[in-house]
Amino acid sequence: MAPKALDKFKARVRDLTSRTRGISLPQLIKELKQYLIGWRGYFGFCQTPRVLTNLEAWIRRRLRMYLWRQWGNGHNRFKELRRCGVPKFRAAIAAGSPTGFWRMSGHPAVQQAQRNHYFKSLGLPRLHLSAQAWSNRRGNPYARWCGRGGAVRRPPTPINPHQHAAKE
Repeated sequence: MAPKALDKFKARVRDLTSRTRGISLPQLIKELKQYLIGWRGYFGFCQTPRVLTNLEAWIRRRLRMYLWRQWGNGHNRFKELRRCGVPKFRAAIAAGSPTGFWRMSGHPAVQQAQRNHYFKSLGLPRLHLSAQAWSNRRGNPYARWCGRGGAVRRPPTPINPHQHAAKE
């Protein structure tokens, strides 16, 4: 995948996940979802799926950073981490940390509070879908791209000559 395309993608995601937007996370994911699905439709069949999985991880970290910024001060952060099931000691260490937003988004306590399935439940789409996942959803993943994506038809039923001869 071209570095320029990746840079443009990351710049757009940075704009959408800017820390000062002031919208709820579900609303942010709703806006981000449109862009990600369109981008996946164009770049989803790249030869390097590792690039896509790394981008997925990067996006989730951006969203954790967005939440960490929204939670504001140490008291609210502690309360939110505890509400998400983080043990008291780990929540206190994370909430009291003076570390910056990006670095804290990779902190184990924050990652434990906001697991990948949490973002999936909010509707965050995956960038990399295996060929089997595509075939389960839409048939052949390359059919539409190659121009063979018409309606799925059953093969014609062969005529059995012995079947007609028995009726006569």
